[in-house]
Amino acid sequence: MCHGIATAVAGVFPMDADPYTTTPSQACNIHSWAGVVMLLSLLIAPLLVWFVTLLEKGFAWFSTACVLMCIGFSFKLAKAYKLKRGVGLYQRLSYGAQLVWLSALAVIF
Repeated sequence: MCHGIATAVAGVFPMDADPYTTTPSQACNIHSWAGVVMLLSLLIAPLLVWFVTLLEKGFAWFSTACVLMCIGFSFKLAKAYKLKRGVGLYQRLSYGAQLVWLSALAVIF
C-alpha cells in the first residue's frame, strides 16, 4: 500500500526539468520524497519474505537477489548523478529490479 500511494503522489507532483537545480520546487521535493518511500517499501518488503512461512526459501533467495541488484544499481545511480550522465538508465534499472520482484510476488499469489 505504501508503494502504491507513493507512486500516485510521485505521479501527481513532477520533477523539475533540471535535476541539478540548486533550489528545487516544492513539487520536485514532494516527488523526491515519494520516490524515497517507493524505494524503501520495495527494499523492505522483499526482505520480509524471509519471515513469511507460506513462501518457500527459493523465493526468499530470489527476493534477496532483487534487493542486491536494486542497491547495486542505486550506487551506480549515485555515481552517474555525480558524473551527470546515465542517471535515467540506472534509475530505471534500480526500479526495474524491484518491479521484477513485485511481478514475481504477484504471480505466486
